[in-house]
This record gives sequence, structure tokens and C-alpha cells, in this order.
Amino acid sequence: MLFNSNEPNSPYYYDPKDEVIGFNEEKLLIKNDAEKRFYKVTEYDISKFPFQYQLSLRYLYATSNRYDYVISSLHDHEFTLVSNLNARDVYQTSNNNSTTDSNNSNETDQTELGFLISRSLRLLTPGFYEVQEDRYLPNGTMYRVITATASYTTLLYTSWGPPITIKFVTSNQTTSNDLISCEYQFTWTFIVNECKYESEFSAVSYVNGSSSPGFTFYSMDENEIYAYTTIPDLTVGNFFRRNTYINHTSPFPTLIPALYTAYYDYLTNVRSYS
Repeated sequence: MLFNSNEPNSPYYYDPKDEVIGFNEEKLLIKNDAEKRFYKVTEYDISKFPFQYQLSLRYLYATSNRYDYVISSLHDHEFTLVSNLNARDVYQTSNNNSTTDSNNSNETDQTELGFLISRSLRLLTPGFYEVQEDRYLPNGTMYRVITATASYTTLLYTSWGPPITIKFVTSNQTTSNDLISCEYQFTWTFIVNECKYESEFSAVSYVNGSSSPGFTFYSMDENEIYAYTTIPDLTVGNFFRRNTYINHTSPFPTLIPALYTAYYDYLTNVRSYS
């Protein structure tokens, strides 16, 4: 069955023990930008973010010190319905099809893949982020699904501890070998995870850098680079966009560098105003 967003026993909107199947064709579909603003995402699916994408601010202001983010394809990487089923034009030249959620640009070769949405009113799960991904249908309509959530593990927290926990939506096709089947946590300079049949978290990646020069995600012996982010574009109107590249040998899902960047920016804001 589909996950129920109103499930009272799940602080993350879903129960990882449940299963996800396909979408319901009778649900509300987003056909234009006006509908999108009032569209409540209630369905769930596994994450399909690619191994390279662009991360940018959705707005230039933060709510409760946290920004919302847009994840888009790179200019030189094409996404199609056949290969992705989650692509939508971000930059349109027609005023009738323009979108206000993307960066200001005249470019036409990028697709919007999803969002990192901050939920500042979720008081029982502090620092909460909801990951929404676009699903684009052949009939020209688009809908969104929730693919992961992240938050602090307790109500009382300072800096990076207690850890920030990331949970991915799984399906009945997900196996214990799939990266999304594990639970992940961010600690200071480390990505750790706990997978099925494991009794504790273990470090899988060492993180170096910061939001401004970019992050590099290393193997624990620092002999291999799993992922990295580029220097943000500080040009006015480009919403601090930066590219993210993930190696296929990475021990974490492709979404992890984006979420790590979001929490680093959040903690930087908290320190700046404390």
C-alpha cells in the first residue's frame, strides 16, 4: 500500500516496514505553476536522483535558519522520460510556462528533479527536512513524491550532535544490498550508516571542506573520493548554485551530499545569530 502521510505513529510520515508500489493515476496532478503552489505531497517512492546534479537555493531567505533547495540536472546531462521518469523543464522561454521556483536564467537545457523542503513547524522532529522528487508522466503532467526525510534524533541538540538521521523510503523491491535500505547519520566530518542485520552505526565516509569552497566526501582511508561539490556561483540571481558529483562506488545514496550541504548551511546560520 502507499504510505499514509497522516500516519499518527510515524514522526517521519512513513513506516519503513511498509511497502511502496506505483502511483495512483486518479490523484491530483500538477499541470502548471499555479497548481504547484497549493499541491500537498502525500505519496511516497524510492529516490531516483542521478549521480550528478545541481543544487541551488529555492529562495534567498531562510526560515528558522534553514533554506529550501532545488535539485536540477546539469546542463550537459540529458534526462528523458524513458531513462528517468522524473524530469521537468526548469528554464522555459515561454511566459505561459515559466516557473518561479528555479533560478533566473535564459537557459533551456536543465530539468528540475526535486526539492529539499524545510519543515520548521515540526516541533517533535527538530531540523526536519523533507525530500520531494518530481515524477513526470508522458501526458505532460507532473506530480511529486516524498523519497526521504532527515532530522535531529532528539529535541535537545547542539551543533552536529546528537546526530542528524536520514531515512529513505523503500519499496517491496528494495533489498538489503540497496543503499536506501540503510539508515544514515551525519556527525562532525563523518557519514555513518546502519544497515539491515547490523546492530550499530559505522563510519563509511570522511567529509572535508565547507559550503563555500565545496565538500569532498572521502573513503575512510582517504584514498578514494566518493563525491564532491563545487564552489557556489555567487553571481547575483544564480541562487548560490553548485554542482554535485557522486562516484558510482559511493557507499551512500546520491542525495546525501545535498542534505549534508543543507545542514552545514543551517548550522552556520545558527552560529551566526547565536
